Amino acid sequence: MFLLFNNVMSLFFIILGVVTILSNLGIKLDVLLGGVGIVSFIVGMALKDIISSLISGLMIMLNDHIKVGDTLFFKEIKGRVAAVGISSIILEDISNKKKLHVIKNSVVTSECYSLIRGISDKKTKVVSTS
Repeated sequence: MFLLFNNVMSLFFIILGVVTILSNLGIKLDVLLGGVGIVSFIVGMALKDIISSLISGLMIMLNDHIKVGDTLFFKEIKGRVAAVGISSIILEDISNKKKLHVIKNSVVTSECYSLIRGISDKKTKVVSTS
C-alpha cells in the first residue's frame, strides 16, 4: 500500500513539474487541461464495468462471501462454484459437470441469488440476497 502511495505522489509531482515548465514556456494550459479532462472522462466511462467487477470481486474475496465448493443458484443457472476470481466466478453446472458458466462479479453482487453452503453432513446454510 505504501508503494502505491509513493508512486502516486511521485507521479503527482512529475505532472506538477511538467505543468510548471509548460506554463513558464508560454504554452496555454487551459486547452491542454480541458483535453485531459475529456480524455479521462471517456476512459472512465469505458472502464466503468471493468472497475465495478474488480471492486465487487475484491469485496467477495475479502468478505469470504462465496467460496469454492458452494452451490449457487443464480437466475436460471444452478452450479457449484469452481473458482472465485477477482473479476468473475466460474460455476460448474450441476446437471452437466462439463458445462461451465462464467459470471461477472458485478452481476453477482447486484442481482438476486441464493447460496447453499454445506456446514456439515447433516446441516446446510441457505443465504439469500435480494
